[in-house]
Amino acid sequence: MQNRITRSKKFWEETIKAWQESKEPAPAWCRAKDLSYHTFYKWKTRLTKTPMTKKSFLELCDEKSSTLSIEYHGVQIHLDKNFDPRILKKCLEALKSFAC
Repeated sequence: MQNRITRSKKFWEETIKAWQESKEPAPAWCRAKDLSYHTFYKWKTRLTKTPMTKKSFLELCDEKSSTLSIEYHGVQIHLDKNFDPRILKKCLEALKSFAC
């Protein structure tokens, strides 16, 4: 395995595409290509992460309910029907800063 070689984003895009086309398990494929699986996985995660956009959200309309509860990875947020979206945005940004 090569030590501390800096590779470009383009290299990793092409590498991940080649792996996908191979249909092989990633750890074995990386060993055969003399690549660090840890680095490969980090780049794969980085390049396939879907950015959140307005299209990522679904508006829920339920006249009967006065609250909304959201739970994600053990974190719960309870929102009143008339919540301030700016406060929710600040909460989500704070939670994002603690993400591992």
